[in-house]
Amino acid sequence: MNSRFVLTLLGLAGAAWATPIPVVGSGTMVAHFRASDAKVARDGSGNVTTWTADNNAAIVLTSTGPKPSNIAYSATGMNGAPEIVVNDFAPSDNQFLTGAIPGTRTATTIFWLGHYSPGRGGSLGDSAGQYVYSYGTNGADGSQMDHQIDGGVFQLFGGSGTQSGDNIAGFNSIRTVWTTFYGQGTGNAHSAFAGTTNLNIASPNGGNYSASGNLILFGFQATNTSSGFNFVGNIAELIIYDGILSSQDVDAIRGYLQLRLAGDLGEPVTSNVVPEPATWGMMSIALAGVVARRRRR
Repeated sequence: MNSRFVLTLLGLAGAAWATPIPVVGSGTMVAHFRASDAKVARDGSGNVTTWTADNNAAIVLTSTGPKPSNIAYSATGMNGAPEIVVNDFAPSDNQFLTGAIPGTRTATTIFWLGHYSPGRGGSLGDSAGQYVYSYGTNGADGSQMDHQIDGGVFQLFGGSGTQSGDNIAGFNSIRTVWTTFYGQGTGNAHSAFAGTTNLNIASPNGGNYSASGNLILFGFQATNTSSGFNFVGNIAELIIYDGILSSQDVDAIRGYLQLRLAGDLGEPVTSNVVPEPATWGMMSIALAGVVARRRRR
C-alpha cells in the first residue's frame, strides 16, 4: 500500500463524517433547516436575519421583532458544529423567525436538535411558557403543532387546549434529539419524546391539528404573528415530515441527528448511504497496516 491509498482512506473518512440525512419511505420531507454558514444569513453584527431550508431554497424564515441581537449564530457551538443561540428573555422583545411552509397536513412528524435553557443568564424562568416552534394556523383552541416548556413541564397547545406531559427540566441546557408525532391514528392523537424517553403527553385530546401556512420559531403564533411568548435555548436542526414516520425511519433520523450532536456537520444532499460501523473498522485496520509497513521500511 502506498501513501496515495492512505490519503484515499482518509478522504473517505472525512466524507463519511459529513453524513447525509437518510431518505425515509414512510413520509415526505416538508422542510429541513440545518444551521450552517451557507443557510443562516447574518447582519454585520452577527445577528441572524434569515434561515433557509436545505431541501427547498424557497422556504425562508425571516427574523422579526425589535431586538435582532437575541438570535445569534455560533459556527462551532455544538461540539464544533454550527447552531443558533437564542436569548429572548423579555416578553417585550419577542424576537422570532417566521416564514411560509407550502401545503397542508394533518399528520406530521417533527424532529429538532437542541435544548431549552429557561434560566440562562436572564430572568425568564421555568414558570414562563417557552416555544421552540409553532406550526399552523391559529384557532380558538390553539390549532398549531408546537413544542413548549412551561413550569418545567413539556406541553403542546393544540386541539382542545394545553396538554401537559412529563417534567423536562432535567433536559434543560442538554442538547437533545426531540421527536414529536402529531395527528396519529384517527387524527387526534399525538406523542413526544426526548431522545427515546416518552414524555407521556395526554393523548388523544380531541384534536385540531391542521397545519398550514406558517412556521414560527421561538414563539407561539396568533394569526401568523408571535403572541409574546419567548424562547431561550439553542437549536441546530429542525426537520418536518408529512406523515407519521415508521419506527425504522424514526431510528434512522434520530441516528443522523445523534451524529450531528457529536459534531458531524451534516450534508444537505439526501442519500440512503449511511456509514456502517464495520466500514470504520475495516478502514482502521487498513490504516494500521499501512502505518506498520511504513515503519518497518
